[in-house]
Amino acid sequence: ALAAQCQGKVVTYGFSPAANWRAAEVSPNSRGGNDCLVRYNGRPWGRVSLQVPGRHNVSNALAAVAAAAEVGVPAPAIQAALSDFKGTGRRYERRGSYRGAELYDDYAHHPTEVRATLAAAREQHPGRLWAVFQPHTTHRLKSLFDGFVMAFGDADRVVVVDTYLPPGREREPGDLTSADLVRAMDHPNARHIGPLGEAADYLAGELQEGDVVLVMGAGDVTVVTEALLSKEAAREIDHGR
Repeated sequence: ALAAQCQGKVVTYGFSPAANWRAAEVSPNSRGGNDCLVRYNGRPWGRVSLQVPGRHNVSNALAAVAAAAEVGVPAPAIQAALSDFKGTGRRYERRGSYRGAELYDDYAHHPTEVRATLAAAREQHPGRLWAVFQPHTTHRLKSLFDGFVMAFGDADRVVVVDTYLPPGREREPGDLTSADLVRAMDHPNARHIGPLGEAADYLAGELQEGDVVLVMGAGDVTVVTEALLSKEAAREIDHGR
């Protein structure tokens, strides 16, 4: 619909055979990402190898390929840059571990982002997958509520903490809460634990070796990750490591 309104040149990308730039033969690699063959107008352009996981990052890489190629960047330079790209802060960022459970932070605060991040984690890790989610503002929770309800299907365990309210914004009486979100989920292992500290304490007692924890949100939910890392540091000191 946007392309139909554009007066200039339109270049498309994606997984559709109709796209100008298309990713084909997508397969996981040993670096935690995906390899794929990039086709331009049906013809092979070259192969791309990524370190960042998920099909959404394959799509992002195609966008970068298309933009760079349009301004004349040579293919080998594009391929090398994408191969070296390690991701950005708070985008599926590994922060450390707690008792053998891997801890990741992600800025996801929209249902589409949540689904994509969990799908990437499920693709990469066979272990039990935890989602720790902090809604960002009651307005966003309310307007995207149905999407959030359906966004956590790839997680084995879900913990939803209280909604982050930026300074200066007040919650109107009757607005939906994090507890309402959990009650609406059709998920057998979702629970509401409001305070961040209590959520960290709960995780500390439940996490097992091989688990993967995704702490997601645009507010101060990273407190949960920091608390678990502090507990792990203290545990290592106690064990004389």
